Amino acid sequence: MLRLCARSLLVVFGLVVQTGTSLADDEDKIHSKVRIDLVKRGAQYQVKVVVSDPADVELARRCEQREMRWRKLLAVYVVNSQRKVQRVSVLGRYARSDREIVFTPRFSFRPGLSYEVHWQGRRAVRQLVKIPPVKTPPAELVSLYPSGDRVPENLLRLYLQFSQPMTQGDSYRHIELLDAAGTAIDLPFLEVGEELWDPTGTRLTVLFDPGRIKRGLKPREELGPILEDGKVYTLTISQRWRDANGRPLKQGLRRLWQATAPDHRQPAPEKWQVNGPQAGTRSPLILRFPAPLDYAMLERVVAVVSPQGRAVVGEVKVDQQETRWRFIPQQLWQAGRYRLLIDSTLEDVAGNSIKRPFEVDVFRRIEKREKVETVDLVVEIK
Repeated sequence: MLRLCARSLLVVFGLVVQTGTSLADDEDKIHSKVRIDLVKRGAQYQVKVVVSDPADVELARRCEQREMRWRKLLAVYVVNSQRKVQRVSVLGRYARSDREIVFTPRFSFRPGLSYEVHWQGRRAVRQLVKIPPVKTPPAELVSLYPSGDRVPENLLRLYLQFSQPMTQGDSYRHIELLDAAGTAIDLPFLEVGEELWDPTGTRLTVLFDPGRIKRGLKPREELGPILEDGKVYTLTISQRWRDANGRPLKQGLRRLWQATAPDHRQPAPEKWQVNGPQAGTRSPLILRFPAPLDYAMLERVVAVVSPQGRAVVGEVKVDQQETRWRFIPQQLWQAGRYRLLIDSTLEDVAGNSIKRPFEVDVFRRIEKREKVETVDLVVEIK
């Protein structure tokens, strides 16, 4: 009888131990739970992570106190059209409140795109989220800069302007440069991991490989220049390129180019033609250049200053193959001496700036104006 009771006690004790272990496992699962949600605030989507494990809360606190980088704990990656995750995480800001962490992207998540959220807390969690598509017409490629059909052999960059946000992460697959025989030029562009999109996701900057532009560099010696004076090339943009809603472009593009001699001259503001409007009108103030300048920079590095020293508010328009800059004021022009304040970083299409040429020859003296931060042009409005 005593033996039987002892055996029963051991069985009961065994059950207690087993039950205690099971409860501990369940409790561990509860405390390590991570919930990842896609939330919408106004017109912008955010990623919200709710944690229950004290260890995860402590990690978030360390990130908030800058003892650890947020991206080591919570990172968001774009998933491209091949369902591959980009290596570079999406930039954004983090906010913590008790057990909740909210990630807001620097540039809004794109409708129709998928993102993979990586949580590297006590237990690693990876979750795919997709931004709902928006019902709008398919995107169009509305502009390509330089807009002319003649470009210098040392052309540095392109701008592709779309009508609405595009998918990001595989852009270079859809851009191709062909020679006169229709053969694709091998690796003409500098394919950077963080593609150079503007904040709206509608304009992409594409750089030609500088190593094949600058003379004396190894890539140019081994692969040769990308463009050569006198030869004809075709730039193609594939219609298969999808917008942020996952739809292909309305149509692709083929642009024929005639390559000309390399341009190593710096833009010289003293050679620009300035046409001042009449006082009492809103006619444009016009600058004309001997050769095309960088389209995107022209939109932001030239300011108009009033006779009273205040910035004049107005609209900038660049046209005539980037050889004309027009400024239309919001208010009527007043009589007086106005200043055009030009940032010396302004470049031409070959990357030569007012400050310095793209290819600096170490054996020649750089002009004194290289140290000047801005250049002034004066225009009298009567």
